Amino acid sequence: MKNIEPPSKEHLASIIGNLRKGAYMIPDFQREFEWTPGDVNGLIRSIFEDYYVGTLLLWRATKNNLEFLHCEPIYGYAGEQKAEHIVLDGQQRLSALYYALFAPEKNFPRRKLRYLFFVNLEMLLEEDYEEAFQYFYGKEAAGLISDKDKQFEQNLFPLKVFGEAGHLWLKWLQEYEQYWASKGVENIAEKRAKIEALFSELLNGYYICYIELDREILVDKVCDIFTRINNTGIDLDTFDLLNALLRPRHINLKQTWRDIRDQFNLPDPDKGKILILQTMSMLRQDYCAAKFLYYLVPGAIKRIREKDGSFHATTLVNSEDEFKKLWSEAVELNLAALRVVSNQKDLGAIVPKFIPYPTLLPILSVLLNEKTKVENQKGAEEKLRAWYWSSVFTQNYSSSVESQMAQDLREMREWLVNDKAAPDVIQELKNVIGNIDLLELDSPSSAVYKGVFCLLARKGARDLSSWDLPEYSILDDHHIVPKSWGEKHAPHLANSIANRTPLSDDTNRRILRNRLPNEYLAELIVKYGRTSVIELLATHLIPEKALDVLLRDPFSVADFEEFLRIRQAAIIEELKSCSLI
Repeated sequence: MKNIEPPSKEHLASIIGNLRKGAYMIPDFQREFEWTPGDVNGLIRSIFEDYYVGTLLLWRATKNNLEFLHCEPIYGYAGEQKAEHIVLDGQQRLSALYYALFAPEKNFPRRKLRYLFFVNLEMLLEEDYEEAFQYFYGKEAAGLISDKDKQFEQNLFPLKVFGEAGHLWLKWLQEYEQYWASKGVENIAEKRAKIEALFSELLNGYYICYIELDREILVDKVCDIFTRINNTGIDLDTFDLLNALLRPRHINLKQTWRDIRDQFNLPDPDKGKILILQTMSMLRQDYCAAKFLYYLVPGAIKRIREKDGSFHATTLVNSEDEFKKLWSEAVELNLAALRVVSNQKDLGAIVPKFIPYPTLLPILSVLLNEKTKVENQKGAEEKLRAWYWSSVFTQNYSSSVESQMAQDLREMREWLVNDKAAPDVIQELKNVIGNIDLLELDSPSSAVYKGVFCLLARKGARDLSSWDLPEYSILDDHHIVPKSWGEKHAPHLANSIANRTPLSDDTNRRILRNRLPNEYLAELIVKYGRTSVIELLATHLIPEKALDVLLRDPFSVADFEEFLRIRQAAIIEELKSCSLI
């Protein structure tokens, strides 16, 4: 391919020189420097062991390209920039090298302290590579880096010495030799010579490969290359790639997302950026798999096959303004869907961690929009809830999410206007609901587990101490029969969702206090009366029959199992009423 130079290589000393003068720039569409200190150590170890650490992909820099891609210096670089290359692949490796070898006055990413990296010379000579490379932080690092005698005593060579101009690492080794010679160590000259030879070979004999794109290659083409690279292993998600494709069209997708990120109250808010793109795609083409998202780029041409085998071309988004308008619409629809999901009276995910499937938001967003076009609004709302609960309890969104969305969108559009066209998932729930086993369901990460919690919250589970609706943001799922009793007598059932209910930590500590229900429920009956306790427990889907079982004294494993079965039946009945079964 023209505009791409043949693969080449540079020795480590040359790479260090480029890092020192700020030759490498990072385009805005790249991720932040995300490696851990352990990752940095691993890279340094690989280099010392003469392992291949991958090939860099570089683009020769021009002023226009640097400005157009909003390029930034490598993490921690604070000097005068002499930009020569834009790093398309290799940012994490080059950033790790810079941080380890130049020790910038900047905290390590996502850490509250600065980290400093060292190599233990004794272990290096013994070829104990697993233990030779070490890092320190905080006061220990500050004390070590400022005290050469302490470095010499502990045989710790600061890697930042490699980053200093000239051959100061040689001076450090000379002082290291003098320190130990003054202590009477006889073979220190021989030892220093071995270390010097190792370092010299490392700096001048270890090569890092790179591929270089010509500076004249068009930005659009670079973005296309970037997309193709993603298919062969570069760790960039669809959002990053779309950001790259949109930058030449004056759309900073990354910043646009940052501006509204805090509005997405999700277990992982950053998932919201993909959900928005999927919603945009479904609004325009009914599909949202990654390969379809690229057609959202303004001016992108999509070829559509007709039934007769012919093709016609169409453009989904014609301009930058149209893209921005579609983005804003998708954001509003997603936030509306999120409000429905998290509303206690709607779908009950009162705490973000109990949202069964965040991946449901795009399809729910589009369906809520479709609902507004239907004459029978109440009937449409009931159908949407039925679809939602059916999707959760059949676990339809545990895999093949994008294809499931496309199918559900087609079927739900039809059902919203035709009562006889119920989607497959409604029938699927009817088929499996009699076999749903909640007794041994104890994984909080399960969508069904979360779905049960949402049903309980939606039922309006009242607080056992105030007897009012609690502050939902502080609720968690606590045990009805204590975990300690369950793990001793029936460990396979102790953490069952059927043995858990929404309670505040305060209520758990003051009322339940790790006691059996025949104690704390009996106290509540004495204080408030049996009828009131029955009414309160009904909001937790614990019927009177289950209360009678919980009050048994002594309370046995058989009683525990009976209680769980009764409560499971109550939960299933609640599910049936929500899903039109």
